[in-house]
Amino acid sequence: MALCMMSFDSYEPHEDEPYMNARQRAWFRNRLLAQRENLVQEARRRLREIREADMVQVADMLDRSASETWRDQELRVQARFREVLDRNTQALRLIEEGEYGYCVLTGEPIGIPRLLALPDALYCYEVQQIREKQGALPGISPH
Repeated sequence: MALCMMSFDSYEPHEDEPYMNARQRAWFRNRLLAQRENLVQEARRRLREIREADMVQVADMLDRSASETWRDQELRVQARFREVLDRNTQALRLIEEGEYGYCVLTGEPIGIPRLLALPDALYCYEVQQIREKQGALPGISPH
């Protein structure tokens, strides 16, 4: 599958330009699409490994225990992939709606530095801190 990547090799969004201008939105869209492709490929690879491991019969109790522990860890990783993929999908939708880069709770700008570090961020730093302190899952939509 070919991604519609614009050539921004020398471009990186910065705070000295108008916030969420067309160039920034296109750059972040491409970055989110690349992130999505990487997540999907890695999730598929890990699922294949889980399926292959499930086919192997383990006779030794210690080996079986280690295998089950590994499988449980891999399933937790898969759940994390789904969370990130959900945030990624929501961020791409927000780009299409012209609302990307703004906190989904307050409407305040998330900020270029935060988006460079976490392009699928849905909340500004302050709201994210509150959500984490309250035990809310980071990045999950309040809806």
